[in-house]
Amino acid sequence: MNGNERRPTSRTARFGVFEADLPAGELRREGRRVKLQDQPYRLLIYLLERPGELVTREELRAALWPDGSFVDFEQGLNTAIKKVRLALRDSAENPRFVQTFPRRGYRFIAPVGWEDPRPQPESAVTVRSPGGPRKWILAVAVAAGMMPGYWLFRGREPRGPAGVPVPLTSYPGVQYAAAFSPDGRQVAFAWDGSSGDNFDIYVKTRDSESPTRLTDDPAPDLSPAWSPDGQRIAFLRDLSGGRVAIMLIPAAGGFPVQIAALWAPIVPQYRNLAFTPDGNWLITAASGKEGDAVGLVLCPAETGACRPLTKPGGGYDINPALSPDGRSLAFLRGPLLATLDLYVVPLDRSWSPAGEARRLTAWNRFALSPAWVRDGSEIVMASGEYFKTNLWRISVSGSRKPAVVAAAGDGVLLPAMAPDGSMAFTQRRKRVSIWSLDLRRAGPPQSHLLRWPASSSRIDTHPRFSPDGGRVVFMSTRSGTGQIWIANADGSGARQLTAMTATFVDMPAWSADGTSILFRALKEGHFDFYTIGAAGGKPRLLMRGIPGDGAPKVSADGRWIYFHSKRGGEYQIWRMPARGGSAVQLTRGGGMGVRDSPDGRTLYFVRYAGGDSASLWRMPAGGGEETPVLPSLLGESFDVTGKGIYFVGACRSGGSCPIVFHAFADGRNIELPAPTLPGNNGLSISPDGQTLLRAHITEIGADIMVLNFLD
Repeated sequence: MNGNERRPTSRTARFGVFEADLPAGELRREGRRVKLQDQPYRLLIYLLERPGELVTREELRAALWPDGSFVDFEQGLNTAIKKVRLALRDSAENPRFVQTFPRRGYRFIAPVGWEDPRPQPESAVTVRSPGGPRKWILAVAVAAGMMPGYWLFRGREPRGPAGVPVPLTSYPGVQYAAAFSPDGRQVAFAWDGSSGDNFDIYVKTRDSESPTRLTDDPAPDLSPAWSPDGQRIAFLRDLSGGRVAIMLIPAAGGFPVQIAALWAPIVPQYRNLAFTPDGNWLITAASGKEGDAVGLVLCPAETGACRPLTKPGGGYDINPALSPDGRSLAFLRGPLLATLDLYVVPLDRSWSPAGEARRLTAWNRFALSPAWVRDGSEIVMASGEYFKTNLWRISVSGSRKPAVVAAAGDGVLLPAMAPDGSMAFTQRRKRVSIWSLDLRRAGPPQSHLLRWPASSSRIDTHPRFSPDGGRVVFMSTRSGTGQIWIANADGSGARQLTAMTATFVDMPAWSADGTSILFRALKEGHFDFYTIGAAGGKPRLLMRGIPGDGAPKVSADGRWIYFHSKRGGEYQIWRMPARGGSAVQLTRGGGMGVRDSPDGRTLYFVRYAGGDSASLWRMPAGGGEETPVLPSLLGESFDVTGKGIYFVGACRSGGSCPIVFHAFADGRNIELPAPTLPGNNGLSISPDGQTLLRAHITEIGADIMVLNFLD
């Protein structure tokens, strides 16, 4: 959008917890007016109308101070920007909304959604998703049939919760998935322990600091759920290899009993288990076999066969939550675990569906674990960008628009309601930094491992050296959401390349000539491939992907783009012409995370055996025999040089993972004299073989918080 294409003045712009009402000339935060003078307000609107674009100081002078109407333009503009930032509670050093380009101008970097209060055309409606603009064109027949009373039409704003979150747990490591006992006096949760080595189920009273450990199995135990009589706790146990067991244990402690084993996704951040109100059944997510679509199933709480509840038709139905009266089941549905929406289906007295599932959101965003409020009128769930989720209140009837639970903050998930109306949720902490290792130096490990200067205090991953070794592209969340950034190889001159609204923007890779960047973005349920100039500009769509496409890589000669895809039913390596065209499958035995050799003759890729555990394989670039190279490495953190392969080895007890060099000359694996670091977040070697960049986790943790949530 250029400066001459103005938006209608009868619209409202929404960004984060703010909205700018153009007809009223007001800025509001969560419905409450924020004082902002006329000139700063006009400046803000001008930036909102061009989100993601650099608006120069000259353009702002012409638009807001025409004909030299303000004698000291520089001071006036600087003052106006400061007032905008003050109103938005923004920071110039770590901006979430307005980014400064010194001596050049400004860019509004947060996603912006526009809402027109006038009636929409009958053929389409515009829907705003959390954290960004989304325009979904829905046929009226679909809207009428699937979403009656949908929240597209503005009703009264829900009353926000009062109070400030206080810690319910504050132990070392990660605590997930609080579940209140029926009387509300106790809470069960999963904790990876003081050493962070394994999740087990713990119970504590709300007024006590010391928890009681219920399980101590070497396998991870997750998703606790109390029986309605308060006597038992059900949980999920990871059996590895894609298998999950439903377990039951007395709430007072005792021996756990397995009641079912299923193919199912198990993720610590999910709550994937729910009791029926009579205590006789458990609802969880499962598939018929590994790789099948995942649906919800009903399993007896004693013994017996599970039976299906929902049929997703491809993709996932996960995170079940029963309404307080037991007559409705909320769950998340989507083509990928990273793009899900909220559905509700009525249940009959046998706990079978009594009608079609009704879709309550059309966000196609990252979402997690819904929970019902006490009176059943609303559902709270986490949704937003992958690295920045918020809790949202969603009206079941559609009488009110979704509203963010602002008091809970960012990076929150797993809401759980207590009988007294308070709400527990998990607050996550995660920092991933990029570190530099000089491969020429010897000596103690700490003497040559340095934090890369371009790394931030947020999440920085997947660094990749340019073909000439002079620059590095990487993903960073320092602007609030994950975007593509670029810096000089020494870490100087970091700048943002993209400002896209998407659940993921990641996996950057250089073109063979170093003039552009290839990356993927998850938008509307698909991982699409884009290119953007290394000097900046507007991203160009290269390929409209399908669920499961990922990790694009340009071949050494620049002719091909390699990527992995699930379009054939399981993950395989594919390639397509770099200029665009049809994709062709290369591997037959499975593959992900492809890299090619410097001479372009050989492809290297991984095959997963469960979790991040993988083996490394190779094949001729044009197709042919697939042969093993390494029996074990951590995910896709490897890079290929002319002399060998650098990779992150399998992690040891405590989560530390070594950096290893596999020499082509003699086949030896040589562990580098560097600290063993946690995380599978990308590794890159400079073209001259002298520098290694690796992204690894520097902080990870999660506490359970309680908020006075008055529903």
